[in-house]
Amino acid sequence: MAKQLLAVAAFLTVLIVGDRLGGFLLGTVLDNSKIPIAQMYAGRSESEVLLLGNSRAYRHFDTKNLSREFGRPVTNLANPGISTLASLALLEDFIDIYGAPKIVLIELSGLVADQEASAKFRPFSPRSERISELLWDTHPHLYYAGRISHLFNFNNIFFLNAAHKVFFPMPDLLFQSALSEPIAADTIAAWQRSYFNTKPENVTALIAIIDVAERHGIKLQLVISPILPAFAERNGYLAWRDEISAALGDTRIWDYGKGPPLMARFFKDPVHLNVRGVKVFMGLLRRDGFFTRTGWRAPTTELAPQTDSSALSAKKQPPSRPPAVTPLSNVAQSSLVARRRL
Repeated sequence: MAKQLLAVAAFLTVLIVGDRLGGFLLGTVLDNSKIPIAQMYAGRSESEVLLLGNSRAYRHFDTKNLSREFGRPVTNLANPGISTLASLALLEDFIDIYGAPKIVLIELSGLVADQEASAKFRPFSPRSERISELLWDTHPHLYYAGRISHLFNFNNIFFLNAAHKVFFPMPDLLFQSALSEPIAADTIAAWQRSYFNTKPENVTALIAIIDVAERHGIKLQLVISPILPAFAERNGYLAWRDEISAALGDTRIWDYGKGPPLMARFFKDPVHLNVRGVKVFMGLLRRDGFFTRTGWRAPTTELAPQTDSSALSAKKQPPSRPPAVTPLSNVAQSSLVARRRL
């Protein structure tokens, strides 16, 4: 009996030690990935400009172009499917690690995202109490499994993609394919009409982001990037935009959601621009003084006349391996409580 107990104890010891060691080694792999979010948590992403949002931020902004226009390095912390609440966690973690950036650009489509995509950030939960809190609220089974087994946190597609980017460069994020008018009509008909459905916890998180920006002296730019006009009309885009404007009061929104209207050939699907559409979008931002009017850098050329309809009225050095960062702001915590009551 004693030998059996000893064997069980030895097995559990090897299992626990192996799990912790394996988690540490996979965390080291993650530290060396070229994915910007992984670089941020590894202490390799100090930047003056942050881009936040879901896939419409991830795919619609050419970071090299942004860096040239702002005259500052840009880090793309946007990621497909993530919500504004998750973006708040990333922003506050960035500030904890590096200090406040000069400029934060956020594409507002994350307001319609649910919290399902938060699960992809499991590999960062040991380093971020905010990510852990999101997991606990939205995916409690994954949260507790990750507490038991550190290796379990790395068992997802995000980590596999990040590990791949240790050895291979980041791909071009801009879509190449284009919609034709007939395919666009069929695609619009197939999509459900509830796309613009704001989640309350995301509105609360956006207000928290505005508060964080004000407290840290960050220049915050809120943008809605172009949407295929027929899709926007079918899905009640204008009502959604007005809902956001009412929630934010006088906070300015750079609104390109429905105008100037772009034809189908500038889109990959009804809500994502292709590379040609991104070029046009960047030109619209430049034309309207997005990169110059707030004094981020002096204009180098005379600006084209501004289109008022495009906008609604309105350090410290990083450690070699950052410690775990603190929980979500009080405002964001209230959004989680509100979500639980829904």
